[in-house]
Amino acid sequence: MIINSHVDLQSRSVLLCASFPSGERGKVVIPYDVNAIADAVTAMTRAILAANGRIAFGGHPTITPLILLIASNRNERQLVDVYQSEWFDNEITPETRRLESLGYGKIHWTKRGESLGSSLTTLRKVMLKESNPLGAIFVGGMDGLFEEYGLFHREYPERPCIPVRGPGGAASRLDPVGVPGELAQRLTSLRYPFLSHAVVDFLGQQLDKQYRKRRQYGKNEGLH
Repeated sequence: MIINSHVDLQSRSVLLCASFPSGERGKVVIPYDVNAIADAVTAMTRAILAANGRIAFGGHPTITPLILLIASNRNERQLVDVYQSEWFDNEITPETRRLESLGYGKIHWTKRGESLGSSLTTLRKVMLKESNPLGAIFVGGMDGLFEEYGLFHREYPERPCIPVRGPGGAASRLDPVGVPGELAQRLTSLRYPFLSHAVVDFLGQQLDKQYRKRRQYGKNEGLH
């Protein structure tokens, strides 16, 4: 099935905020389905890469290998930007390092803070500034997802926040921002491949709007 072959994200980054809830922190965001989270992340990653987009995300140890493996299966190189705090410099898996060495993604290290919390906040701020994402997609997750949502919306208030609610977790408690009503209603869908293509279609439309606005601004500048 070929869908959205016309969408071109022009190598713009999409922020993918995702993790598998677990432990005591995971109890706060029950219910969630780890298999559905994996399915949604896989579908979103494939759709973004197929549309000539980049993916930026914080290097959660369970999500990083999955996304880099998808990129390697598609033979997509240098389109995945993994942001990782030096707090975890001894916890990168050998598989992740191997996939990076093969060119399927790049790990961007951020400075270690005085605490884990401050280190993660630094990571998120650097990631948002450097990747300049077209929009943000949220899947699963725990309390850190709430912080990423808030930071993204404050940094880019006119860009869409797209919570994929079907798999549960923190993302199911987030409100869509800048998302049209029809798509917002579909964010609870469990048909993740179809939903991912609808999301990428929408992001492509957002990119077209930005391009037209820049062109119009340039024309207006030329009149003065």
